[in-house]
Amino acid sequence: MDKQSFKRSQVKLIAVLALGVVATWVLVTRYPVGSPPGSEASSAASSSAPAVSSGPPPRRDQCTATLCDVALVTPLLTEKLRVSGIRSLRLRDVTNDTLASLAFAPTIVDLELASSQEKLALDPLAGMNDLRTLTITNSSVASFEPLVSTSIEKLALENVKGVDDLKAVARMPRILELSIKGHVIPTLASLSGGHLRRLSIKSSNVSTLEGIDGIGGIEELVIAQCPIGDLSPIGHVDSLRDLEIGWMPLPDSPVWPKNITTLALVSNHLRDVSFLRAQPQLTELSLLGNNVSDLSPVGSLKDLRSLTLDQNAHVKDLSPLRALVHLESVSLGDTAVESLDPLADLPLKTVLLAHTRVTSLAPLAKIKTLESVEFLPKDFPAAEVDALRKARPKVRISRM
Repeated sequence: MDKQSFKRSQVKLIAVLALGVVATWVLVTRYPVGSPPGSEASSAASSSAPAVSSGPPPRRDQCTATLCDVALVTPLLTEKLRVSGIRSLRLRDVTNDTLASLAFAPTIVDLELASSQEKLALDPLAGMNDLRTLTITNSSVASFEPLVSTSIEKLALENVKGVDDLKAVARMPRILELSIKGHVIPTLASLSGGHLRRLSIKSSNVSTLEGIDGIGGIEELVIAQCPIGDLSPIGHVDSLRDLEIGWMPLPDSPVWPKNITTLALVSNHLRDVSFLRAQPQLTELSLLGNNVSDLSPVGSLKDLRSLTLDQNAHVKDLSPLRALVHLESVSLGDTAVESLDPLADLPLKTVLLAHTRVTSLAPLAKIKTLESVEFLPKDFPAAEVDALRKARPKVRISRM
């Protein structure tokens, strides 16, 4: 072959490759996610037939910059995922055939399986080596056993039926976070022997915490709106650092682990918080939505740095807070507080005020460490706000 013929061959080869690239681009951008070429013709033909309404139209497959929401994974979608770099996938109306199609998307990191009408076999997930976060909602599952061979770190279960225990979850080698919401299982005993860092149980049918002390390494625990009568097992979780209990009654003298530094007690109908005196190590405390009036026990928490008292309508006197020499943030929305004088000598950085009885911001002008103040526009007259700005021009004043 002479040089001229060789050059002509090169030009032809480049042209063919260019046409292939253009064709791939057209397929990826021209057709909806998961719809094969030719679907427009079929839809045009069907448009001439009379429409038969049998309920709301099905949701269209769609992809945003970060997430694809589809009913089936196809090779065309796989190419779109590869080109766009999208690593999050939501499969709705899931069937076992849908799960089998996940073989086309092995690089997905974040997967949600939503609304299954049949019992799902999770075996295809075992081959998804990049999968780190799995969410299953409103579905029935045959077994969690296939997840034991995955690298999933975060597992969220909401209204998941078909399983009697979470023994397989306890054996997942890299699991760090487990979230249970709605109807799943009534007890956590089957998690004993597992290792979690964060456990969240919300609006669930979990009725007992028996066995929670057998889960090694729990540092953060969230419990809300559950029919749990006995919270005493929490006292035996020595690794616990952060605890949140919401919308549930508490015993008169609850016993928490001594290592807890963050405590949130939300809407527990609390009046007396004397038990806080036994938790001097606390650095963050939220008593949102309770009936507290006496803050003396709070004043005993010398290491406290963050305090939330919103929606405690009977909180009026902040004098006990004078002793909190490390306090950096305080939130006082929807309280009966009238004066901020007790805060004037504290090293506060952030103060949130909304729907209080405070009329003067002058005490805040004395706080040299102050960085941010938030309140409602109608809470203070313009003269008060201007005076604070003049005294502390670097403070960020936000009207919520």
